[in-house]
Amino acid sequence: MNEGPAHGYEIERKIRDRGIRVWTQIGFSSIYHILRKLKQAGYVSQTANVAGGKLQQVYQLTSSGRQALYDQIRQSLVALRKGEDEFDIAIANTVNMPSGEIRSLLRERIARLEREAAGLEHLRDEKIANGMPNLPAVTVLFDRPIALLRAEKEFLENYINRF
Repeated sequence: MNEGPAHGYEIERKIRDRGIRVWTQIGFSSIYHILRKLKQAGYVSQTANVAGGKLQQVYQLTSSGRQALYDQIRQSLVALRKGEDEFDIAIANTVNMPSGEIRSLLRERIARLEREAAGLEHLRDEKIANGMPNLPAVTVLFDRPIALLRAEKEFLENYINRF
């Protein structure tokens, strides 16, 4: 809704067309649940609209909703995520494992990282070819995960011989 008023099916279409489900789990029914909560909080307004003979509920950010969104964006763009990662816990506990096995497992992870990055690149290019806007605010949802996967791959390729 940051781009303008939208009804639930339009929001669903943007989620699908832009590949948002690649990085987050959001079901179609969740959209309406979230919209209700945003409306209750005063962040969106709801108006009825007739289109093609059908009544649609159109949602739009309120000024407080836009302010809350921008505040969250500002906070999230500078925040560094710290958290538990299974990989970090596992690698920290490999002290008595055979080095050959560790290297083998890391090579498998490297291959998976590359396949995942290539798959995301293919999906991004396919979505763009099918009409997804080729805008930085949209493609970043693919480009950043691809860069992170490739950075981890490069790190592991350089680190693997320490085992």
